[in-house]
Amino acid sequence: MKKMKKELVTKDNIIGDLFEKYPTKASKIIELMISAGLHCVGCGAAMFETIEQGMLVHGHNKKQINDLVNQINKIIKKE
Repeated sequence: MKKMKKELVTKDNIIGDLFEKYPTKASKIIELMISAGLHCVGCGAAMFETIEQGMLVHGHNKKQINDLVNQINKIIKKE
């Protein structure tokens, strides 16, 4: 039987919640999001916008959203 890989973060996660849920990884996640063009980390919108909403507002496509989510999950999974 094929084992499903569970993602820690999805495109539907609220941006601000990431920093609360993963405080030890917050600085790396912030760096990644800023390099992806998401500067809403310090913005009030981060408290209610999902990763997908933030990325779409800044002109990113679905592939870029999925890539960012995958990179965030890699950061979280690292010891």
